[in-house]
Amino acid sequence: MDYTILIADDEPLEREALEKLLKRHAPGDARILVAPNGTVAAELGSAQPVDIALLDIRMPGMSGLEAAGVIRERNPDARLVFLSAFDYFEYAREAIRLRAEDYLIKPVEDEAVVRVLNRLVQDLSRAAGSHTERLQEATRFVESEIMDDMIQGEAEPEMIKHALNLLEIEDTAGYALVVQPDLERYPFRLETTAQKRAVVLRYMRALRSELSGVFRRMLLRARPEEGILLCLQEKTPSGEEAIRAALARLPGTTGLSSVFELSRRFETILTVPEILPGLRRTLRLTHREGVEMDSRTVQRLFTALLKGEEERARSLTEQLWLEILPVSRESSPRDSMLEILCYLRQSARMQGVTPPELAIRESTAIQDRDELRSAFTQEVLALLQRDNPVENGQTRAIRFWMEQHYCEAVTLSELAAHLGVSVHHCSRTVSRALGVPFSRYLNTLRVRRAGELLATTTMTVKEIADQTGFREPNYLSRVFTELEGISPTEFRSQRRTR
Repeated sequence: MDYTILIADDEPLEREALEKLLKRHAPGDARILVAPNGTVAAELGSAQPVDIALLDIRMPGMSGLEAAGVIRERNPDARLVFLSAFDYFEYAREAIRLRAEDYLIKPVEDEAVVRVLNRLVQDLSRAAGSHTERLQEATRFVESEIMDDMIQGEAEPEMIKHALNLLEIEDTAGYALVVQPDLERYPFRLETTAQKRAVVLRYMRALRSELSGVFRRMLLRARPEEGILLCLQEKTPSGEEAIRAALARLPGTTGLSSVFELSRRFETILTVPEILPGLRRTLRLTHREGVEMDSRTVQRLFTALLKGEEERARSLTEQLWLEILPVSRESSPRDSMLEILCYLRQSARMQGVTPPELAIRESTAIQDRDELRSAFTQEVLALLQRDNPVENGQTRAIRFWMEQHYCEAVTLSELAAHLGVSVHHCSRTVSRALGVPFSRYLNTLRVRRAGELLATTTMTVKEIADQTGFREPNYLSRVFTELEGISPTEFRSQRRTR
């Protein structure tokens, strides 16, 4: 079989290595064209047939993405493979637009190139040019990623707008729904999380089918114990009634009953990351044992541990213990306690901290609540960091940039531009490096500075809001109260009485 491969990379060594690799391993009779930049690649692709193109994305002059567009005009069925350090979310956007076949992260492994090449040559030999499944897969990836971020409260407005653009959805009004099917009533015992998720997924798909005549678009995410559905673009004005009616019909069609929490109608999908955690928390505390890891007390405790604030950590641990008790009345609070400790330890690892061994896990003999309470406090305080954890260069760069700019009206996209990565990649990087989303860390810095000004100056709350990037005093008060547990006025009063 005769076919043509085009390679474009501005790095001579990588270009030569790729050319040698393809000459050794390309099946059939392959003609290999080599371009040192995007402009030459576009010229070669415009002048002659090209069956497979391996294009570096970032090249001087014309990028690989721009060259791909030109090559597509002359070769509409060419198989495109991008080579770059861009994140996968960014690839999904270009995959949808340019019908890319694959995306390889640099430095590219030889085995990955050969594997992709063999698959593409097989496609050519079958003369099968259908990209529908790949595009659908890319779209599903975008949907699942943005849904997960919104569920976890990590999706920044810019990320949501970006994802909506990829999914061709306009920012719109709608409803957020969290559903817990009663899996205990399933005819067969569900042993694994994969089995539970599969049943929840079928249940949620049945619900989506019931609502297909009411909403134009719906975003779905299934988890082992719950399903989340965003119902968008109402066709009729009775969306809430339709959702409740569909849920009432499902036991007859699926054999499963459920409990659910439905939001009020929101006017913009940008508010969903604030809505979903509350719906999930209400549902879990009402119908299930366990303490939510996104509770404000847990987050405040983790912040206090990182800052080495022992007195505050003790106080928050006591408060958290009181939150555990109401959901553990039927049994020992051990499970909830261990879940929180594991979450705190994992969060510490994300900060570069190596936590000590979890001794209480083996202490199964402890059943007395007072003993458990004491052991829980000891395990929490063992995570106290009196010195800053060792950070890698990227984490230091993020912290330095945010500490330099937090008083300004900065956005996630500005930090992404500073780091040279996409908005989505930047969001994930910040969450991994700092342990919290961009907006939360930004507010933490602003609240810290606001506290200093409250304690050391006579500035008004409005003046402090202007100085710390909040701009509006009401917004400062709301965020300050959320993070510190008391209002700015109460905080200042306490400091003055000391």
